Amino acid sequence: MRFLVLNVALAVVLVFEGSGARGDVLLDFDSLPNLTMIGDTYISQGVRFNDFESRTVTYNNWLIIPSKPSWAALMGSTHVLEFVDPVDPLAPGITSYVEFDSLGLVSSLAFLDGIVVVARSFSGEVVDTVSVPPVLRGDGRQVSTWRLEGAGIHTVTFTRIANPSGPAAAGFDNLRFGTVAPLASPVPEPSSALLCSIGLVSALALRRARAHVIQ
Repeated sequence: MRFLVLNVALAVVLVFEGSGARGDVLLDFDSLPNLTMIGDTYISQGVRFNDFESRTVTYNNWLIIPSKPSWAALMGSTHVLEFVDPVDPLAPGITSYVEFDSLGLVSSLAFLDGIVVVARSFSGEVVDTVSVPPVLRGDGRQVSTWRLEGAGIHTVTFTRIANPSGPAAAGFDNLRFGTVAPLASPVPEPSSALLCSIGLVSALALRRARAHVIQ
């Protein structure tokens, strides 16, 4: 019986050592040239961008970019970040939080659209939401950090809030998110060879125990 316990413990150790965790991720977009569709650029880090574009424009330095030179711009009305398994991008992924920095504005002549940001689970349930208000003409804004948090975030939807002053830019910088894991993360099953080894050792231990009883 002692041999069986030791080998089962060894199997558990081997299984858990094979499933290492990844650290949190920061994407500052600074390696992307102006007007680059972000798309699957960061797919190996567990995130896919739908209709986001990198920008370096500062509008005569009126725009405060948290991390120069590039930031992520919304090209239309609604855009989605989707988390995927970094090991298998065809499989859905989840994370526990998402943060980003809003753009700042120093000119009283310029203005920015706002953004409603909603985090959802794989089933579509709302996990968390934040709203970055528009910057109206005559107002300025400092850079600020916005956070969405909750278990099982699979998608984050960015919806533009139109500025009453007219068409304007909308975007963010410095996207941060927690460790991306597969949607379903069961404990991996031991390999067939490992199970056979455990069975063989267990059988030998049982045979020895029976022989000892007979003696």
